Amino acid sequence: MKDLSFNIFHTSDLHFGEKSIANDSIFPEAFESFFSLLMEVIEEVIISFQIKIFIISGDFISKGDTDQFEDEKLIQILELFKKYDIPICIANGNHDLVLDSIENNTQFQDFTQFIYNNKNTLGSKVSNDFKSNQASYVYLEEYNTIFIALNSCKYIQKKKIIEDIKNEKIEGIKYDLIKEFFENRKISNLNSNFSSIILEIGEKYEKNMKKLLTDYLKKQYIDIGILSRSDLANIFRELKEEFSQVKFEYMNKIIICHHPLSLLKKHKMSLNFLKDNNIEIIFSGHTHDYYYDPLPSIKNFGAGSILANLESRYNKFDLGENPPQFNIYNINIPNQKIEITKFYYSKDRKWEADSKENPKDINFKYGTNLDNWISINQIDNKIGRELKKKNINNVFCNEKKFEPNITFFCKDQSIIQGFLIKDTDSPLYVDRIKEWLINHNETHIEKIKDNFLIIKNTDKFNIQLPLEYVISK
Repeated sequence: MKDLSFNIFHTSDLHFGEKSIANDSIFPEAFESFFSLLMEVIEEVIISFQIKIFIISGDFISKGDTDQFEDEKLIQILELFKKYDIPICIANGNHDLVLDSIENNTQFQDFTQFIYNNKNTLGSKVSNDFKSNQASYVYLEEYNTIFIALNSCKYIQKKKIIEDIKNEKIEGIKYDLIKEFFENRKISNLNSNFSSIILEIGEKYEKNMKKLLTDYLKKQYIDIGILSRSDLANIFRELKEEFSQVKFEYMNKIIICHHPLSLLKKHKMSLNFLKDNNIEIIFSGHTHDYYYDPLPSIKNFGAGSILANLESRYNKFDLGENPPQFNIYNINIPNQKIEITKFYYSKDRKWEADSKENPKDINFKYGTNLDNWISINQIDNKIGRELKKKNINNVFCNEKKFEPNITFFCKDQSIIQGFLIKDTDSPLYVDRIKEWLINHNETHIEKIKDNFLIIKNTDKFNIQLPLEYVISK
């Protein structure tokens, strides 16, 4: 019997191109053998965990140029997930844009073209304004969950350090220092101690240069993003039109973006907007390592990278502190839990699953498509056929015990509310349903006839209820 739990494969910061392991001179293995093992491990995980969606939270290339998007091994990874009919949802990162194109607002041109060219492989949909906002999404109807990838790099500015080094401000520092040292020392001292004076000039020059550049960089962002409220609002409006506003409100929503919330400019504003829209899970990357950040009402999970260059951190961390890494998340809707399994490439040159953390609490809506709901609840075949005649495509449940606890969404966007009665229910529960129906018949009988059902999936109770309300064995 199916249940409403499913697994997600999450990685980030692949950095295909110049900053991948393929170009890492210090990485101990040949890249071809490492990649071959990686593909074997990914396929094993896909099968053993029955992965339902693959998410990449940005920086899947090193530099947002067309040739890197066409990397053969990048396509191999995507094709492996396509082989198992697993949709792929990708958020862009700061390395997926072209810095030189920011000024003419075409920095994401190659990224958007890559997504368009690989729509069939990815199995995700893009927003109507994708060239502007880079918002895409995957809806897993069976689990009532939609994944929305957003651009947290929209307002990143280009650094112009080289130009500033050449300008007269930095040149002025150099000449002021030379003048200071030569005016305050006697010629004899210069001749006898020339080397130490030059060294002192250089040290002071370097110190002033660093201060100037530090002050400058505080005003220029390259790795600090903004999660645009307007982009999120626009994609929400679009999705409400596609699915209907009521149905969209019933969906569980997960956001994918490159930057962790804690590294976003205007962090609190973004956090409040997400909370207001009932979003409690965000998957991100950027740090090249796993993290879990339990912010107020929101859980932010980050994955490491399976392919990013190790050279810059290999000696410092001896590989063990920040190795290649990816995450598997199990979302269990009935139990309201999310469980994380972390995979690391160990010092023994093997992919190993880390010990699981304690599951995190979630607050997901219990909903699915009609076929899965029938399977989960072992609904009688006759009842199932009657429900399908009503063109129902989605079912949502709540915990209201003595009020209608099922909402059926029909293909024509109409809604039917109801109860489900099973063998495990008590006589008290059945009596309360009868009481509710009697009370509502007094003033709402026509509405109930049209928009209400009692699903009697048991012969345990001989319930005397108007036949027009009941589908029973």
